[in-house]
Amino acid sequence: MDKVKKKRKKGRWKKIVAGLVIVIVIAILIGKNFTGNGKKKEIKTVKVKIGDVVNKLTETGNIELLRTVEVKSKIAGTIEDILVKEGEEVKEGQELCIIDPDPTQTLLLFQKRSAVDRTRINNEQAKKELERKRELAKTALISTKDVEDAENSYLISQNAYSLAKQELEIMEREIETTGAGSDERIVSSKVRAPYNGYITQRYVEEGDVVTSGMSSVIAGTNLFQIGDPSTKIIKANISEVDIGVVFIGAEVNIMLDAYPDTSFAGVIRHISPVGALVQGRNVVTFKTEVEIIDKDQRLRPGMSCDVDVIISEADSVRYLPIESVYEKKEGSKEEENETVTLIVYVKHKKEENPSKKKEKKLAFFRKKTDPLDDFTEREVEVGIRSENRFQIITEMDTTTAVTLDAEKLFKDLEKRKKAKEEKEDKKEDEKSVEVTM
Repeated sequence: MDKVKKKRKKGRWKKIVAGLVIVIVIAILIGKNFTGNGKKKEIKTVKVKIGDVVNKLTETGNIELLRTVEVKSKIAGTIEDILVKEGEEVKEGQELCIIDPDPTQTLLLFQKRSAVDRTRINNEQAKKELERKRELAKTALISTKDVEDAENSYLISQNAYSLAKQELEIMEREIETTGAGSDERIVSSKVRAPYNGYITQRYVEEGDVVTSGMSSVIAGTNLFQIGDPSTKIIKANISEVDIGVVFIGAEVNIMLDAYPDTSFAGVIRHISPVGALVQGRNVVTFKTEVEIIDKDQRLRPGMSCDVDVIISEADSVRYLPIESVYEKKEGSKEEENETVTLIVYVKHKKEENPSKKKEKKLAFFRKKTDPLDDFTEREVEVGIRSENRFQIITEMDTTTAVTLDAEKLFKDLEKRKKAKEEKEDKKEDEKSVEVTM
């Protein structure tokens, strides 16, 4: 009997446990239907922040010296000695090289001296002729035009005399001679630096034959290139798409790969008025010069760099990431009625009250909510746009949270709206069928 009682008691407990299991399963199923089976999928948000917004245009370029000059010899001959090295600093008037002159250069020296004498005599004669005709004009023996012609002839002869003297002085300044009179000979020529700077290039070696740079027929041999280091520039090619926002005087930040943690200041000094196609680019570009304001010896000619042209900037303003602002378009371009509205999706702020806390405790039985309902569409006015920020002009405090991906949320809302409309249309169709039957 005891065994029978125990078996009956054990069977009763099994039924009770089975019943509890069934109740729990049903409760879980109900919970899934009403609560969404756990945590709802969160939509990432970002809060309005305070900071700087900079609209800039980035291009690449190379550092160059603003002023360079090609140094040539005033006489022809052979390079006898080179006194400076490439990259060396030189002072105005410093000797750069010595040239052993060609024998014909002595004849050129005599010709230039003869030219000075000839133009001086012509100038003196033109002056006397002008004075004579002015006297005759007083007695009306010659016309006013004759006097004007004499004045022009005098000015022309005066200019020719000045030019001949300058050419002779330039030549004599750089040569050394021996002897006197008809026995005078040029023994050497010294090429000197025209101003303070650096030897940026050396084109010749000792023993090279060079031609004179004073001839109007032959350009002459380039010996050195000297650059003035006082002003350095960066030459960049800016696309026609962006040139409209670039202006002379715009501030520029300069970055070099050699100094990644340092930026240097510059300013736009010149924009070419004519665009051109540059090899390797399929758009028209405009040559733009940036003057480097920072006088830093680390900035060397030939270095490549990035230049950020500052178009506009604002300090300590409200901003949001570009992704959180969506351009909502309505209408169409074809019908010329398209409108663009900038919007954000603001997340509702939670109210801290007892009823809310009570609802949290009963969340298991609360009906499932859609995360999209946590946001409200809001139109905003923006200011400066940078690469990754929008300045927010609309009044919004830093506690305001908006969705990080506004475009995705907009599309999700549109998708939900479309699904709801299709569902309602389906119900209407079913009702119509019932009425017909």
